[in-house]
Amino acid sequence: MRPKKDGIFNISQLEYSYRGGRYFAGAAIHTRQYAIDEEGEMAPAYESVDKTSCGWWVYGEQTVWESGERKVSCMAQYSENTSRRSVCYRYGEIGGAYQDEANECGVSGQYTRYQQGREYSLELTWRRRLNKWLSVQPSFQYVSNDDDDFTVLGARLLCEF
Repeated sequence: MRPKKDGIFNISQLEYSYRGGRYFAGAAIHTRQYAIDEEGEMAPAYESVDKTSCGWWVYGEQTVWESGERKVSCMAQYSENTSRRSVCYRYGEIGGAYQDEANECGVSGQYTRYQQGREYSLELTWRRRLNKWLSVQPSFQYVSNDDDDFTVLGARLLCEF
């Protein structure tokens, strides 16, 4: 441990659950700032500066409807870094999900603020349970930023032991 050279890092989070909802708020503090260039690359450690930065976040998800095995939930989150020298210094997301005994479907929209500009994205995903331990989850993302518009297709295979 070399706090004088490497800095000090602390992360704290409060969590609260109530009536089908889960809520989180937290902060992370670091006393060493690693600079980022225009290409988004982190500078070497010897170029870091003694500057304290703090990132904070709030997150909440709430079940808004439930009937037997089926439910609909909403979520929202926001985070920010006090230092504009961080690569990503602002992030927000809002979304919703449907869940039953075999399916989970979700949609969410994200906003991100980088040093290089803004980015907006939309994600659609569907997770299908095939049996007690195996699920498949295809997803689609549309991303728009100052450089261009992109689409991303993905798939996950989940094994639960």
